[in-house]
Parts: sequence; structure tokens; C-alpha cells
Amino acid sequence: MLKVAHISDLHYNAATAHRVASVIASARAVGVDHLIISGDLAASAHRDEFTALRQCLDAYGFIHSDSLTIVPGNHDIFGFIYQTFDHPDAVTGGVKDLHSFASTVRTLWRFRRQLLQYDRVAYSRDLIHFRSHFPHAFANHITVPGHAHGFPFAKLLPHDIVLVGVDTNHYLPKVANLVRMLRAAPSTLRSRDISLMGENLSGSTGYVNIESLATLLEHPQVRHRRKLLVMHHYLYSDDAIGDAMTSAVMYEMRLANRQQVVQLLGDHRIDVVLHGHLHVTDQYRVGRARVVNGGGSLWNGMNILEIGDQHVGVTLGVASGHVRT
Repeated sequence: MLKVAHISDLHYNAATAHRVASVIASARAVGVDHLIISGDLAASAHRDEFTALRQCLDAYGFIHSDSLTIVPGNHDIFGFIYQTFDHPDAVTGGVKDLHSFASTVRTLWRFRRQLLQYDRVAYSRDLIHFRSHFPHAFANHITVPGHAHGFPFAKLLPHDIVLVGVDTNHYLPKVANLVRMLRAAPSTLRSRDISLMGENLSGSTGYVNIESLATLLEHPQVRHRRKLLVMHHYLYSDDAIGDAMTSAVMYEMRLANRQQVVQLLGDHRIDVVLHGHLHVTDQYRVGRARVVNGGGSLWNGMNILEIGDQHVGVTLGVASGHVRT
């Protein structure tokens, strides 16, 4: 039996450090063989956040590829957004005099420039930054030649299981792309153009490169194994979460090509999908795939998967062990 813990949305910083450590310690205490973190490891992609989290994982023996699988969330990539707005009062609520007003204007102008200049090069830089803090976790992977920085990847586990990790973030708009969209006739724009340009102003919208993922799933060492797909963005339908958030937030947080991903799950017989992004602990079905959300890990505890030769058992919210602060 292989025991796997699934956690997500740790948002590691000084405020959450104690609680994160408690959850990771609980995973070690219950004898977990492998820990999966499905994105948003850090609060705002600060180097210090990644470094401290890596040290915490190392202290409990979850640092190498055979014991740890991670994928990035939006907070791990688009750090400049969250570093600017994690404390909005510091930007817009502290205007007391002309000097503080000028400081706020400078902050917002700098953010505007960063947003409009963000492109594939900037995105690649931030993805490399994320990976560089956890080098041992990305060893011994099966990857698709020519795709960016090792995503998607596959990792072989006992009991005929393969873990497939996907980066579901996508880059923010560049001003030239926005102008091209505004000038183009609708019939000349592909859906991919639209999904990759101008829709992701908060950094929260997801997108899966279907072509590269399908190529990986057809790899000879992957094709016939039982598959666990690890991603950050969720697969809830709009109706399923309609009562949980406003339509504007739903639009920003969605997986832009959800329907294509759902089709891929069926075509390639994905058994289990593990994700986060929405901060609840939950389990639901998408076709034949069992989908498990670990986004509420810091409050509800980890999800445990017990994997045998014939089945995958899932228990939600196990041994949270958190300390109230």
C-alpha cells in the first residue's frame, strides 16, 4: 500500500508558517510515503518564502522526487501582483497626505507597467525561479521534449501509478497583444489567442496546454498505467460553484479551456485529479475521474490517498494538526 498526502494553497509566509509546518508534520506523523502540493506554495513568490518552505519540507523528509511532487499555482508565478496587493491598505488605504498619495500613485503606475509588459519571457523567468528553489523535487521526470521548463511531467510510482504534473498558469497580457485583439476581426482570432491574451488580469485564470499533455499521456511508460493528474486550477463547473463566489471572481479564477481538459480526462482515462485554487476541501466527479480539492488544507488538513494494486482510496481532511494563531 502506498500512502500519499495531498495538500494545496499553503500561501507560505510569516503569518502561515506555523500552520504549514503543522500540516507537513502531520503528514510525516501518519507515515505518508509521498507528499503532493498542488500549487500556491508561497503567498507572493518571495525568495524568502520559497526558501523557508523548502527548509520546512526538508526537515520532515519531503524534499526529493521520490517523496515530493509539486506544481506551481498563480501565487507562485505572478509574484508582482500579490506583492503589490496582498495588503491593499498599504496601496490605497494609507493616503493621509500629499506624500502618501504620491507614493500610492507611484506603486500603481509601477504595477501597471509590469502588467502590460508581462510576456512569455517574463513568465519563463518566474517559472524558472519557482523550480530553482526545489531542484531535487524535479529529478527523474518523464517530460515532453521542447516544452517549457519541464512541464508537463510524469513520475512513476509503485502499484502501476504514474503522477502527471501540469502547470495550469498562463502569462499575462502584453500591450501589443491587447492592441492586436482590439484591432482584429473576431473571425481572425483563435480561441487560444483569446485565452492567452487579455483575460488574466489577476493572474488567477488557468489554461492547460492540451497538445503537450496529450503527448505526455501517450508516452509508452505512461499510457497504460493508472494516472493521477496534479494541477492547480479546479474543474468545477460554473453551476457547481455559483453560490460560492461572485460571477466576476468565478470568471477570473476559472480554467479557460475546461471543456477541452474534461474531454482529455476521458480520452486518456485519468483516474484521479488533485487540485487546489478554491480554498475548500472537497471531492467530486468529472466523468469517470475522481477529482479531489485540497485547497482548504490549512484549515481542514490533508487529503490521504491509499493506493493499492486495484484501488485508490481517498479520505478528506485527515490529521490537520494545525495550531490556531
